[in-house]
Amino acid sequence: MNRHPGFITYVDADAQTEQVASVEGLADALCFAPNERGDLVPVVRVVASRQADERHILEYGPQGEVLRSTIQRRSGP
Repeated sequence: MNRHPGFITYVDADAQTEQVASVEGLADALCFAPNERGDLVPVVRVVASRQADERHILEYGPQGEVLRSTIQRRSGP
């Protein structure tokens, strides 16, 4: 596992804002994600955007590669 640089940039694509936060106290599962070879690499950028009733979250590694993507759907009617 690679050493984490210590910070993650969180981007709200809809509001066009960025916030840099320390990884101090975060679980490794939030700080690292597997690349396409399965190696754990640091997550350094997380971009969230809304599309209709979904929230799309992309997590990027230090080389700009997408490590993980998540789609959250609003529940209920």
